[in-house]
Amino acid sequence: MNDNVNLLRPQQSFVNAESAVRGEFVCLVARERLPPCRILGTADVSSQKRMDGSYLVQNVFVVPEARGQGLAQRLVKGAERFVIANSDYNAPSRVSLCVETSNIPAVNLYLNKCNYQAKGINGILLATGQATKFPLLINLVKDLL
Repeated sequence: MNDNVNLLRPQQSFVNAESAVRGEFVCLVARERLPPCRILGTADVSSQKRMDGSYLVQNVFVVPEARGQGLAQRLVKGAERFVIANSDYNAPSRVSLCVETSNIPAVNLYLNKCNYQAKGINGILLATGQATKFPLLINLVKDLL
């Protein structure tokens, strides 16, 4: 299926109507290249820096039948490329996202395959959530070149 997947250019946000109208987010869409061209996954990325200086990635989703093939990783990498292309070249960019510690596939994706980090208190919360199996929401970050 990887050969039939095409990451489309950022279009509009599916975060919420207000964000879409203001152009605060774009949505990356992965769909089959061949008919019926079903949407297989999406990821939202902020089009502007947040107050903490990072760009936010959220709502990464892949339909169940397309999981396990690297599509989520490609969506996250696409979001990172969007941030690099739309940020100031004189300053490094930072991407952040939130994930529940109980969402093991997502935590593994972000930490192990996409090289995000749980810094500071988020590292402590990650270890606590994994040890206790109590779902905690943590913030992961990645500095981009």
